[in-house]
Amino acid sequence: MLSALFVVVVTIWAELSPPLKNWLAEWSGHHWVSKSIFSLLIYFSGLFLFYYVPKQVDGNVVRKYLNALLATTFLSALAIFAFYTGHHLGVF
Repeated sequence: MLSALFVVVVTIWAELSPPLKNWLAEWSGHHWVSKSIFSLLIYFSGLFLFYYVPKQVDGNVVRKYLNALLATTFLSALAIFAFYTGHHLGVF
């Protein structure tokens, strides 16, 4: 969920802020590659953190987080789609 939200925020922000987009491109050679690297770092950091934090997990907890993941994924895709559609139509 954190990686998906990161990608949405940075994608829209980079499209609206050329200095950020240029920095991302300079960092790895292309802005999408930089976003992917940072997204992977966020994902594996979260995975490591949540894997080693002791907790009680049952079916309800798993169901709750899977529903949150699906909602985050859908809303992230919708946000990117809406932004680029608005950008193409000249709204942004």
